[in-house]
Amino acid sequence: MKSLSRRSARHTVFSILLMLVALGPPILITGCSGGKVLVPVKGTVKSKGQPLIGAMVMFHPEDPIGLTASGVVGDDGMFTLASGVDQGITPGNYTVTITWPDPSVKPTPQQMMQGMIEPGPDLLKGKYASRQSSSLKTEVTTSLTEPVTFEVDGP
Repeated sequence: MKSLSRRSARHTVFSILLMLVALGPPILITGCSGGKVLVPVKGTVKSKGQPLIGAMVMFHPEDPIGLTASGVVGDDGMFTLASGVDQGITPGNYTVTITWPDPSVKPTPQQMMQGMIEPGPDLLKGKYASRQSSSLKTEVTTSLTEPVTFEVDGP
């Protein structure tokens, strides 16, 4: 009789594991993005045709319950948006803010040790730094496949 109960217990454990494997990925996918579709968005920020390497880009949703997404222009001249830890952004209309910290302003060793690292002054002089001051708008759709490009007035 012991072998029958052990077999039954193994069968139950196996059934639970099989169910977790089958349901795990859909739960993880919907759990991370709140059940919303995330569109991968890449782009460039340029001034006078040149990429603004190090510029910080934020997409602020017009939908009050939407998520803000952000990215930084890398050495390749491109940014990739992320909403928190998730890559991508939900479809919708956005106001885009951009700041470009002066790369020549470096934190002191004391600031680094104390975690008081402040970005350098905005080389775009705050023109695109807030939702109120930025004139940059864009729409993200599920069919977006090309990188978005923003041409800004720079120094």
